Amino acid sequence: SHFGAAIIHLVDPKCTCLIFGSASGVCVGGKSMESAHLGLTVAINVIRNSGFREAHVSDFKIRNVVGSVNAGVPVNLMKIYNDSSITCSYNPVLFPGLRCKPVESHSSSALIYDTGAVVITGCRSVSSCQSLGCSILKLCRKYALSETDAKELKAAEAARPAKIESAKSQLRGASGKRVHELRETTEIVEGGIEAETRQALTN
Repeated sequence: SHFGAAIIHLVDPKCTCLIFGSASGVCVGGKSMESAHLGLTVAINVIRNSGFREAHVSDFKIRNVVGSVNAGVPVNLMKIYNDSSITCSYNPVLFPGLRCKPVESHSSSALIYDTGAVVITGCRSVSSCQSLGCSILKLCRKYALSETDAKELKAAEAARPAKIESAKSQLRGASGKRVHELRETTEIVEGGIEAETRQALTN
């Protein structure tokens, strides 16, 4: 199967335009509203030169502003998850970042990492992205980890893969009742590691 759009990669401005058969188009990767509009204009000129003389840019809208910021301090994600009124989802076993959606926003969200790095997506304007960024920075600094706590957390996370892999390697070499027993052991190990991590984060 083929992707249902013409993909145009531009160098100046550096962005990518997707032009669909329905005559709609999307520009991603632009650093500003102006560069996104310019990118679509350049892409439309390419289409005009291909014989579609009536092609033009209309109904231009900003759908998704992406921003990044860094709190400059390690962050206690588990404590944010347990205490924050912001709607959050966090499972360090599956993904290292905490995803949160402000109650007042239906589209924007933020990914917070334990290093203090934050990625904001879904905003419809630069001002709303900046406003959400300021709120998330305050949250990160409120739940900042001390240097000692950060080292202890890193040590606990570093030990996790080896413990889980050890239990799973025993599981691969077993059979029958032994398999059932080792599966229970693996679940206990994983649960125990997660509990240890939660304890380290909430202390």
